[in-house]
Amino acid sequence: MIDIMPGHPLGSVWSVLGLEDAAVVILAGPFAAARGVPEYLVAPLYSDRQPGFVWTAEDVRLDREETGLPDVRYTAIWNARPVLEADLLFRLGQLSEDATVAVRDVYWASLNERPLGKSARLGRPIKSADDPAARFQATELDRWEPVSGRVFTTRAETAASGYFSADAPWLLRFEEVDWLWERIQESEEVIGAPNVEVIGPSSASFFTNIMLGWTLPDTDYVADLFSAPIGKDSVYVGALAQTGLEPEAGGHSFESLSELARAA
Repeated sequence: MIDIMPGHPLGSVWSVLGLEDAAVVILAGPFAAARGVPEYLVAPLYSDRQPGFVWTAEDVRLDREETGLPDVRYTAIWNARPVLEADLLFRLGQLSEDATVAVRDVYWASLNERPLGKSARLGRPIKSADDPAARFQATELDRWEPVSGRVFTTRAETAASGYFSADAPWLLRFEEVDWLWERIQESEEVIGAPNVEVIGPSSASFFTNIMLGWTLPDTDYVADLFSAPIGKDSVYVGALAQTGLEPEAGGHSFESLSELARAA
């Protein structure tokens, strides 16, 4: 028997789509897999370098050797929230077993409103809404709201498909390799991890989540697809890297992945 390690194990640390400087630790999950979009319960990790951050009784202190990250981190139990699996981008580390247990114990105690005794892992309690820690937490709760909002948004049932030939060998010059690498990096920000459905002798089928955006003409205003458009003149655009996709003979030629998505 071979035990397959889960892709998002408890205690693993991940970066988050849409929040460039953010990292979260997985507390539980996956949930809602029947909907086709698994989600996880996570808690953000903060550091002393975060402007305005204050270590409170609901921030679990983790040393560097417990996370694999370069500095001390604090698990924000007060900001625990669900996120979609597709919004967990890159794995950054893994908490030690003791740290994972400590974080989950504090979370469940907080959830059940069970008081915690003094601990070297916990900071000071917040005593009023005027406390700088309370103001920081209110700001962060607002900043993270769009991420968890995507969990409760009705999914668009839009799909796209295409057939691409890969018979001939690929010949790339050095500058083309650099270009390809840059496009891959750009695409990783908007394309979720693919899930393979079928593999045949000469073909494969997979699906993935793609982040699209919308913008207003003649403005710099851009929002993600999960925000409601403003006005009838809103234009949906694909925020995907440009590629040169050559389908098999008789198929349609797409100049970009966003064009392929719009053709669905």
